[in-house]
Parts: sequence; C-alpha cells; structure tokens
Amino acid sequence: MRLTQFSDYAWRLLMHVADRDGQRTTIAEAAKANAISRSHLMKVAQRLAQEGFLKPGRGRNGGLMLGKPPEAITLGDVLRVTEPGFALVGCMAGEWCLFADRCQVPATLDRALQAFLEVADQQTLANATSIEQGGPSGLTKECRADRRILPSDTGASLTLPPTFACVLEDGSNVSPDASPTSLSSGHDPVFAYLWSLTELL
Repeated sequence: MRLTQFSDYAWRLLMHVADRDGQRTTIAEAAKANAISRSHLMKVAQRLAQEGFLKPGRGRNGGLMLGKPPEAITLGDVLRVTEPGFALVGCMAGEWCLFADRCQVPATLDRALQAFLEVADQQTLANATSIEQGGPSGLTKECRADRRILPSDTGASLTLPPTFACVLEDGSNVSPDASPTSLSSGHDPVFAYLWSLTELL
C-alpha cells in the first residue's frame, strides 16, 4: 500500500504548523520551506481546515494555526480524511469480480488495513514533531542528501553512500568519506540489525 501525495503533504503541513509553537504561518511560507507547490498545499490546507485540523486566520494574511492540540491529532485521523476510501483492490471499491462470492482476499486486506490504522492512531502530531527535532529517541539531528536517518544509540557499523552525510544528535558528524563508522554503543538489537542491512542497498 502506498499513501497518496495528498496525505504526505497534509501531514507535512501539520508538522510545519506545529513546529511554529503557536505562531501563525502562511501557505506560502509552508510551501517554500517544504519545497511543495503552493497551489497543491492550498488544497490540502482547505481540506484540513474543513476537518478541524487547521484553523485559518481572518484576512488576506491571517495565516494558519492548529485547530486542535497536537496531542489530539493522530496520523490515523488524518489519513482517514485524506485517503480516498482505502480501496486496496478493485472489488473493495465495488468493482465486479468473478470470484467475489468466495474470495477471502478482501477480508484479509481489510484486517490488515485496520491493523495499519491502529498503529497510525498511536502516532500523534506531538510526538511526531518531537522526533523530527531530535527527541529522546536518539535519532539524528540533521541529515543531508537523501534524508535517511541513522540511530545514534546502536552499535551497528555501516559504510555510508557517497552522497550521504549526517549530524548526530550529540553533534558528531558522520561523513561520506569516513571508513565504516561504528556508532555509539547501545542496547537496541533491532536498530543494529536494520541499519547493518543498509550496506546491502
């Protein structure tokens, strides 16, 4: 399953507004900061305002604020209004299928979709922005190039692609011209395993 660009822009706009700490921002500012078409972002903002996620100010330069506390906005709630029905296969959207009377695939996909949304409901705008700013998770503070994130609390060693460089949360640099870089030791074997696989990509 792949989310639409509309959903991507919606969540990015909400994160941008939340990052303003209560100060209003304009569509033009958000579009420039996120390298998104202003006309596309305008449509996204209108939909989010209709659903109560954003609160537009009055006047030409009124700007945008969150319509709800960031703790009350979940990724699942946003996706339910930005995704067009979550029809993973044609028959789930009402299309005819020869095997519709006995096929179990739609029911299986529906269970998978509900599980996906349950996880998305756990992601609030508040904890999403805290991770983006480098919260207690130990993620990077800044990544250049392809924006991949390196955990700074794992003992994995990996060789970075030549177009990739990161600044870790502790201020140390991980540069493309370095030899295989051993990150600071930690206690998360899942992160260690996942990031060791990046050598194979």
